[in-house]
Amino acid sequence: MAKNERREVMLEIGVEGGSIALLGFRDTQGAWRFTLRKNESGAFALLPEEEQVGSPVSESTPYLSWTEAPGSKSQSALASSPSRRLASRLRRSCPR
Repeated sequence: MAKNERREVMLEIGVEGGSIALLGFRDTQGAWRFTLRKNESGAFALLPEEEQVGSPVSESTPYLSWTEAPGSKSQSALASSPSRRLASRLRRSCPR
């Protein structure tokens, strides 16, 4: 996406501690492209300082269609998200 292209928020769902948004923009040919932005600030803040690696805000590469965007994040990207790291940490600390 070129810096001068304006992104529009198509859908945003937010709660205390984070949000997820579907953003859209038109490419140079006028076709719509979409990105998925996640803000996991709440989960990030609950991690120990040594596990607060990277940014709590991430954005996907552009998708070609509306229906492609929500379900196509790679498993490796999800595995490293602050929410996943926090959930894994909580599972390890809870007695079975």
